[in-house]
Amino acid sequence: STVNAPGGMTSCIIGVAAYVSPEMMKAEYSLTSNSSKSDLNKPSEADDENNLLVGTTYTWSSVGPTADGSNGVCVCAPGGAITSVSNWTMQKSMLMNGTSMASPHACGCIALLLSACKAEGIPISPPRIQRAIENSAKVMPGLSRLQQGWGMVQVDDAYKHLQETKDEVTEDIYFEVNVENRPGNPRGIYLRQPDESSSSHTFSVRVNPQFKRESDLNDASQRSRIDFEMQFSISTTKSWVSVPETFMLMNNGRSFKIDVDPRCLPHGVHTANVTGHVADRPERGVLWSLPITVIKPMKETRVIEQKNIELKPTEVVRFFVVPPAGSTWMDVTIRDCRDSEEETALSSKLYVLHTVQLVPHAAYRENSEQKYLTLLPNQTSVSSIPVEARVTCEVSLVRFWSAAGILKADLTIEFRGVQPVPPVVSLRSGDCFGLVRVESHLRDEFINPSAKLTAWRTPLRPKSEGTIKPLGERDVLPWNEKKIYQLLLTYEFNQDEKGSFTPLAPTLQNVLYESIYESQLMLVYDGEKKI
Repeated sequence: STVNAPGGMTSCIIGVAAYVSPEMMKAEYSLTSNSSKSDLNKPSEADDENNLLVGTTYTWSSVGPTADGSNGVCVCAPGGAITSVSNWTMQKSMLMNGTSMASPHACGCIALLLSACKAEGIPISPPRIQRAIENSAKVMPGLSRLQQGWGMVQVDDAYKHLQETKDEVTEDIYFEVNVENRPGNPRGIYLRQPDESSSSHTFSVRVNPQFKRESDLNDASQRSRIDFEMQFSISTTKSWVSVPETFMLMNNGRSFKIDVDPRCLPHGVHTANVTGHVADRPERGVLWSLPITVIKPMKETRVIEQKNIELKPTEVVRFFVVPPAGSTWMDVTIRDCRDSEEETALSSKLYVLHTVQLVPHAAYRENSEQKYLTLLPNQTSVSSIPVEARVTCEVSLVRFWSAAGILKADLTIEFRGVQPVPPVVSLRSGDCFGLVRVESHLRDEFINPSAKLTAWRTPLRPKSEGTIKPLGERDVLPWNEKKIYQLLLTYEFNQDEKGSFTPLAPTLQNVLYESIYESQLMLVYDGEKKI
């Protein structure tokens, strides 16, 4: 769950994963192999033994679901290219990769579709285009739904879908899907904590049709909304999800109930999809969907050991653990299990360790650690990572996308914890020392406490009450044309000693697209009004 803002915040954005094919590996990265394997075939253990290149997503390409259960990743596209760059780089072109290349690739594909639709007189709207590329995407073998979304963008098939549905006026309708009886009305179902995945649930799913916004509402457009009725057939991809067979939808939206029973699922991550098709026209594909993700964590214990883990080219090995009460950090030990005597070339291999905990009202990056580990055969690495007790923690281990050969590793997770009581240490003016009592509930620990003062924090108030005023004519929010206003505040402070300073505004900083403000700008002047 590393899809954050902006893709994880709204369904109006198409999230694109970055894919690298065997042909790209050879042509752009100069990787060597005994042969190239078509990405149409499913990866196998023999691929590692024969040193074959297998298509996969880049190691750093984000994986769903989002915190509210939505897909996050909609489709995937090639994520690398040798492309032109600015002259200041002192070269004509350079190799660039990642989702910063996959997204422009997908945009180019959509530009081709828009151009063809305009040339052929096919109606264009965001729901039509997104529905076409998702329904026509090709599922790439070896990759999970959370990695690739609906699959690889296929321009020809997407255009064919647009041609076949050009006369369907309901293709311009966007169907908003939410779960009513979950906090925040999320866009999907995400059962991550142990108490959630150990019992059966009934959810109320609401579908609201969103019609194309018209500048001039008249009797005909209003009558079309009144007369709107669609009969859907509902299906699910997994047997542990029960859904009704049919569903009639009207203009003001309706709800239906589904049952999710994850009690018999084994440890790991499990995904399902509830989809809605037009009852008498199933060939139109999926018109709306509700993603479901269930996490079944391992049994809560202080030490977890996993031996001889095979890391296949396209696979992300994901373990879900629950830190016991009293845990404040975990030691993750990884040992490269390759036999140095059998390894013809004693080369190092690059592993990626990524841990994520989803804490309410906090960005995932605040409780996330990512480490790149270069290990020789039989070499061991220990990483100490802070954790929140009793919150499911995802521990992912993956081979770097370009690593070749057979990779096997041992993984050991040991939870540890030392907590001060009380949790905040305070020293009053004139105190020579402060007494701190520490507790460790998991095992005996040796501690070597130290403390030093490295920063002085001074709260500031504005010199005067600020004035709120509207900005220029172009300063409006694009989706609702709402005017943007400006608040200008001035602060003053004196720094008596030489040193650095950092202005902090906690309400404004450490957020990006999820900020409640459109933007912020700080200008710092000295006593002579110089920036």
